[in-house]
Amino acid sequence: MLRHATIAVPTSAPSRPHLDRLQEGMRALRTSVPATIGLALVALTFLTVPAWAAGTSIPSDRQATLPPTLVIRPVLADFVLSVTDNPTCDSNGRAFACNDFIEGCTATAGSHSVVTIQISGRQHPGPEPPLQLGQHGGRPFSVARSLLGCFSLSGYTASLDVDDTQRLTETSLLQLLEVTADADKPPDTDNLRYQPFPPAVAADLLREFHLSSGIPVISRFIAPTVDRHDGDDPLPTALRATVEISVLGP
Repeated sequence: MLRHATIAVPTSAPSRPHLDRLQEGMRALRTSVPATIGLALVALTFLTVPAWAAGTSIPSDRQATLPPTLVIRPVLADFVLSVTDNPTCDSNGRAFACNDFIEGCTATAGSHSVVTIQISGRQHPGPEPPLQLGQHGGRPFSVARSLLGCFSLSGYTASLDVDDTQRLTETSLLQLLEVTADADKPPDTDNLRYQPFPPAVAADLLREFHLSSGIPVISRFIAPTVDRHDGDDPLPTALRATVEISVLGP
C-alpha cells in the first residue's frame, strides 16, 4: 500500500544571510556572462588572423633599417647566388672598392665581374607557409638577374669581422658565409638574412608577387651549400639553398 509522503513547506521568508548569498550569486552571474562572451570573441578574432601576419624576427643589428610587419605570408623558393671574378685576381672586396685601381690586376675593380641571382618557386595562398618546396598548387614565379660585380655593400649590416666589406667578390662571399677549408662545416648564412636585395631584383620580386611596395628579404636559409671556385679558378663561386622569402612593410 502506498503511503502519502509529507513535504515540509516553509512558511516564513528566507533569512537575511540566504538573501545576501543569493544576491551575490546573481551579481557574479551577470559579470561572468559578458566576460565569457568577450573572451570568446577575442579568441575568435585571433584565430582569424594568419600566424605569419603578426610580424617577424629580424636580427637586432638590422631592426633599425627594416619594418617589422609581413606584407604577405613567407614564400619558399630555390635560390642561387653566384659570383664570377673577372679577372680572377679581382677578388679582394674588402680592401678595394668599386672601380679602384688594383696594381697588376685591373684599373677598375669589379667592372668586369658578374653577380647572378636566380630565384624560383610557387606562391601559395592560405594562412600558413608551405611545409616544403615543390608543394603542388600555387602560382609559379621566377626572377633571374645578372649584375656587374661593382655594386656596393654599404647598405648591408654584417658581423663585425666582415662589416667593412665594400663589394661582392668570390672571396668576400666566402667570408660573409664564413666558409673555411673545413669541407664538413656548412656555410653560415646569417650575414645574408634580412638584407636588402639589389634594387633590380627587389623590383622583380615585387612584380612577381603582384605588390606595389614592400621590402623583400630572405628570412631563412634551408640546407645551404657552396660551390667554391675562388682563386685562379675561372668558374663562379655559388651559394645554393632553399630559402624563405618575406616581404616587409609598415
